[in-house]
Amino acid sequence: MSLKFPLPWLLSGLMLLSSGCDPTAAGSTAPHLAARSDDIVSGMETTGSMITPREFHTATLLLNGKVLVAGGYKYVTGQTPQLLQVSELYDPATGNWTPSGSMAATRWRHTATRLGNGKVLVVGGNSGTAATAELYDPTTGTWTATANLPGLRRESHRAVLLGNGKVLVTGGSTEGQIHTAFSALYDPSTGTWSTTGDMKDGRSNHSLTLLKNGKILAVGGMGFSTVWPTLRSLSTAELYDPATGTWTLTGLMASDPIFLTPGRTEHSATLLPSGKVLVAGGYSASGFIDMSPPTVTAELYDPATGTWSNTGSMAEGHSGNVMDALPSGKVVIAGKTWAANAGTVELYDPATGAWSTVGTLANLRLGSTTTTLASGRVLIAGGQRYDSATSQTVYIAQAERVVLPYWKPAGNMATARFGLTGTLLTNGKVLTTGGFNGTTEVASADLRDPTTGAWSATGAMAMARQFHAATLLTSGKVLVTGGYGDDAYRSSSELFNPTTATWTTTGGMNQPRLQPVSVKLANGKVLVAGGDTGLGYTASAELYDPTPGTWTSAGSMASARIHTTPALLPNGKVLVVGGYDGNVTLGTAELFDPATGAWSSAGTLAQAREGASATVLPNGKVLIAGGTAEYPLNTAELYDPATNTWSAAPTLNSWRTDHAAIKLANGDVMVAGGYGVNTGYGVDAYLDSVEVYESALGRWTRTTPLGTLRYAAEGVLLQDGQVLVMGGSDFDGPVSTTELYVP
Repeated sequence: MSLKFPLPWLLSGLMLLSSGCDPTAAGSTAPHLAARSDDIVSGMETTGSMITPREFHTATLLLNGKVLVAGGYKYVTGQTPQLLQVSELYDPATGNWTPSGSMAATRWRHTATRLGNGKVLVVGGNSGTAATAELYDPTTGTWTATANLPGLRRESHRAVLLGNGKVLVTGGSTEGQIHTAFSALYDPSTGTWSTTGDMKDGRSNHSLTLLKNGKILAVGGMGFSTVWPTLRSLSTAELYDPATGTWTLTGLMASDPIFLTPGRTEHSATLLPSGKVLVAGGYSASGFIDMSPPTVTAELYDPATGTWSNTGSMAEGHSGNVMDALPSGKVVIAGKTWAANAGTVELYDPATGAWSTVGTLANLRLGSTTTTLASGRVLIAGGQRYDSATSQTVYIAQAERVVLPYWKPAGNMATARFGLTGTLLTNGKVLTTGGFNGTTEVASADLRDPTTGAWSATGAMAMARQFHAATLLTSGKVLVTGGYGDDAYRSSSELFNPTTATWTTTGGMNQPRLQPVSVKLANGKVLVAGGDTGLGYTASAELYDPTPGTWTSAGSMASARIHTTPALLPNGKVLVVGGYDGNVTLGTAELFDPATGAWSSAGTLAQAREGASATVLPNGKVLIAGGTAEYPLNTAELYDPATNTWSAAPTLNSWRTDHAAIKLANGDVMVAGGYGVNTGYGVDAYLDSVEVYESALGRWTRTTPLGTLRYAAEGVLLQDGQVLVMGGSDFDGPVSTTELYVP
């Protein structure tokens, strides 16, 4: 990252933009505001309110990305209970809810299954009707009856879509039998039902999961088990084979040190990418007496061995079908708990087997639903809570979304750093060097250990410096060069050896450079260009050769540049974009060709800009985002090396300059923090907002904000796919804090 500002600001360590922008005068009071929207708190955001608040409804993600909520129950003290027929649609694009017609019957504790053709099959439920079923058609927004489920009306049953397109409905309770072993199949092609083999154990409020081998795993619930011949929560599990239409028992759930195999009911289950099944929460019960509160335990079923094993425990117990898998393979659980002030939203990571808290619900709720949207956010809808102050049941209309990925604190560097560098080493550690600590420039360096996540001071450089350049060499060493410190512009260079954690001097540049661009070339040499020499801004460039440790001239750019942005292209050339030449913000770009050592024009941007970010996308194009041209920008542009041309890119959600920009493991681009316009307040501010450019879709998506305002922070992609953001400044000065973005 490169920044430019007048020398008095540099000496004081402050960093408000100048020359090319409208600076805040020295001594003025800057507003302590973030760019976060009011509706985002701790990884959660509120969204539109339901038309009809409810509990024990169903929520189904449609193929068009909307969510269908149907049926449910509503009871307000002193009023007649309402069994609901109405349905409504949630649109993630707008956050709005709209009516979507009424079902033929009132239903709660029913099932809803999206079919292969996009329609939704709704079956049974606790109502006064027969064992009816009906279909919702998203293309017309209408409900139509389909064939009745065989047998008596049932509720608290479960349904799952099979690999052959049919729907398996199992168990539940009827007016004549509390817990049934019943199973039936619905064929969408004919609109008819057929019976299939009964389960070994009658069960209700159990879970059904489609395995990768096409079989169905039924787990737990309430019933009379072959192992425990009394009414209780079941620890048994069984497998349904669609090829034979039969059920076979499989291993018992993992044992508990107190209750041995207490089983669980009203739990959640989901299939993991590994093929294993995660079962979490619910509660144990004997007869009609539950052993509350809901359990915090979770366990894994391995289809390869037919056995269960314990995995990490949650912070709070959750019950109800309130768990859903994310596209990343991680799992979110949110919703019903029994603690008075509960409401945590938790994330399970299959790689570690651990749970972490990612947010807190704005509204405590029981009987809600959890639905993963196409965007990867998770919709929490409906439910109720008891208000002890009024002795009333309150139904929650306001829906919420879990905003994932999320940020979490990652410890403090040994030194606060502004104008620092951050480098990912080949051993997975992260090196931060130099910067301004709020009083003076520093020579110190810090290392982060990826195993422990701890920061520690490491060997100090020979010279204090800020706004220098740091480049990882092919050898694994780090070249640090230039910058400013001790009232002098630096031309000196140093090498950090990760093996010994020591610094050694190497050849100095031909001239001092503050805020130069630095790029390692494919041949292992390092190109350094532009910057402030102390006597003015320069267009010159030079090459560092690690073998002799010396510098040679690499020609000159057409324009002197500082506060500029480089990118190493797939063809080996280096693109340098925009910047400031001492008089104006530049809209030109230049290319350095290592094969010839020559500079050439790379065309002109639609918008002159400095302090932008430049990131190479998977398709080889370069995304230029934000920056400033008197005022912070929210525009972005794309450079195509194949044609040497520029085109417009989608507009960012926030105006920002001097932000951290990180290319994610999937090729998307994250921009975090910076300085810009707070749209909520209409004033300039340091930012904590974060957004991601989705390369495949060509759009910007806002994600969870940083926990700290950060201007001119450093960011790196770690080897495990997480993003580490370090240092920078808020309005109170340089910070030592760091944060991790967990995808």
